[in-house]
Amino acid sequence: MYFLFNEDWEKFFRYLVVGISTFLFDVGLLYGLVEIFKIHYLIATTLAWSSATIANYLLNKIWSFRSSASYFFSSLKYIALLGMNYVFTIFMMYVLVEIFLFYYVYAKIAIVAAIACWNFFVYKHFVFR
Repeated sequence: MYFLFNEDWEKFFRYLVVGISTFLFDVGLLYGLVEIFKIHYLIATTLAWSSATIANYLLNKIWSFRSSASYFFSSLKYIALLGMNYVFTIFMMYVLVEIFLFYYVYAKIAIVAAIACWNFFVYKHFVFR
């Protein structure tokens, strides 16, 4: 409950706006690459994710967290987190689509929701600090 009434609510709100915007961009690009350009869903996931990631870093650093941390060090931390998120994303896309037969878009939505939960705290306490 404390979280709802301290100054972090504004950061969290901006983080959600950025996250939802880049998520829609990511999933929309994924869908277009798979359905229109007939690119394999794992390759399309990589392309869409990479594009959304650049936008997400810049928007979160500048707007969500209004971080004065150096671009060099914050980007290194961000890249390390992205590496972990990327491996998790590809692994879970494979597991959910190939083993559990989820529709790839629904799999992506579930994966992004899980990642969003831990990223806010990692951004706040590590990446943009």
